[in-house]
This record gives sequence, C-alpha cells and structure tokens, in this order.
Amino acid sequence: MQDNYAVASDVYLVWHPEWRVIKIGVCWHGNDRVAQHGRFGWILIGRLEFESRRRAEKFESAVKSLWKSEGHEPVTDPLPEMLR
Repeated sequence: MQDNYAVASDVYLVWHPEWRVIKIGVCWHGNDRVAQHGRFGWILIGRLEFESRRRAEKFESAVKSLWKSEGHEPVTDPLPEMLR
C-alpha cells in the first residue's frame, strides 16, 4: 500500500472578498479542492507544488504559525455549513 503522505500535494492560498478572509490549505496534486472553494466565492491567489503531502503540511503549518505569531487568529470556514 502506498504511503499517502508521499504523494505529490499542493498548498493553495485563496481569498474571499465578501468575508475578507485569506485561507491556506493542502490538497492532493491535481484534485478539484480549489475549484470546490471557487464555487463558494473563493478566489485563488497562488498554489505551490510539493513532492509530498508531508512537506506541504509542514509548509502550511509554518505559515499558520507565522500568522498566529503576528496576531492573526484563525476563523471558522462557513463552507461546511453551506454544503448542508
């Protein structure tokens, strides 16, 4: 069985103009996660490719830690509620 953490993954940065929120996330390379967000008003700012999900998640975690150290608190994403 393949180690899912060894599969190429992307870190994406999206912006929601109505909510004035930036979101960072990780997805498997080539899936439609960003497009799913786009259907709810999120706009892609950028995307970085990583050779493994493990590296992508490490990068995402470092960015979130930086944001938190600068006083930016995470917000709850209303997307799951919108899908109900």
